Amino acid sequence: MLLRILALAGLLAVTTACFGRLAISLNEQIDPRPILPGAVLQQELAIEGDGLLGAAARQAMTQSAQASASPNAGWQLRDNSDGTTVRFRMSRSIAMDASGTELQAAINGDPAKVQVVSSDWFFVRRYRVQVDVSTPDNAASPPTSDAQSQQLAQLMLAGITYDHYLRMPGIVTDTNGIKSDDGRLSWHVSFTSPSSQQTLFAESIYPDLPRGGMLLVLLGGLAGWRLIAMRRRPDAPAPSA
Repeated sequence: MLLRILALAGLLAVTTACFGRLAISLNEQIDPRPILPGAVLQQELAIEGDGLLGAAARQAMTQSAQASASPNAGWQLRDNSDGTTVRFRMSRSIAMDASGTELQAAINGDPAKVQVVSSDWFFVRRYRVQVDVSTPDNAASPPTSDAQSQQLAQLMLAGITYDHYLRMPGIVTDTNGIKSDDGRLSWHVSFTSPSSQQTLFAESIYPDLPRGGMLLVLLGGLAGWRLIAMRRRPDAPAPSA
């Protein structure tokens, strides 16, 4: 019995070492435009891996290089790979209108689909971010449904992690993420099956102080102009006896 357990542990170690690991993290930040409607969504995607998963990530990034370099994609790619370790960093800025935006990273292997919805009530803006996370494309389903293939698929998925970090503008009113001391929200996703799916969300209220200040300045200027106009108005002549 002990020999069987040791053999199984050795097989798991060899299989895990063969598959390697794949760590995906996405950092996002929403920056509202001062006074003007809309906002800018800042994204930074980091992919790091080794072994078979790292090789799959390298192939996926190579296939996405041409699409990422196109003007419509807007991604800036940095390759910091070292030997057998794959390290990619990608960043971009996305302009959003007053209603928000829905986008996919358009990168092979990125498991997240991001949707940002905003409401503009002049003095207050409301933002809601929803991220639908599914198993990465490079962790394909096993070709057969037998127990051994399923175990191999589980071992492969055990080496994949996805971390999502989000900084919301204003005051966070609702989320299923973890609030950190630096003001960011974080999610740590593990994939348990090739069909794993998880929804991350956050909502916030952003008091638009610049707009309020601009309105006060306009009202103050209007009141001052009215006061000056009243002082400059000539006095009416006294009625004759």
